[in-house]
Amino acid sequence: IRRPPRSTLSSSSAASDVYKRQVYGAIIGFGIGFGIRILGKMYYKKEVFGVGDVKLLGFLGLLAGWNFFFPVFFMGMLIASIYSVIAILFKKLDWKSKIPLGSFFCIALIIFQIIDQKCLDFIYQIN
Repeated sequence: IRRPPRSTLSSSSAASDVYKRQVYGAIIGFGIGFGIRILGKMYYKKEVFGVGDVKLLGFLGLLAGWNFFFPVFFMGMLIASIYSVIAILFKKLDWKSKIPLGSFFCIALIIFQIIDQKCLDFIYQIN
C-alpha cells in the first residue's frame, strides 16, 4: 500500500477548515462571555454573568462555529429580552430579577439550526 504524497495531506482540507471554525468559535464564545463577566463585575460591582453562562457560550461557539456564533448570541439575548419584558408586564419578574440566560442561548441555537437547515434545503432544491 502506497502512502499518498505529502501534498495531499495538507491542512487546508475541508474537514480541517470546519475544525478551525469550531475551535475559533469556542475561543470567541468563551472570550466574549468572560469579557462580559469581567467588565460587568468591574462596572456594577457584582456578578452579572455566571460562570456557567461563560462555559455555555464557549460550548455554543464550538457547536455553531465562529461565523454563526454572533447571530446565535444576539438571538439568545433577544429572546431573553422579550421574555423579560413579558414577565415584567405580567408581574412575574421585577427590574432587579435575575434570569438564567443559558436556556435562551440554547433555544436560539436550536432555532438557528432549524432555520439554517431549511435555508440550505431550499438553496439545494433550486440547484
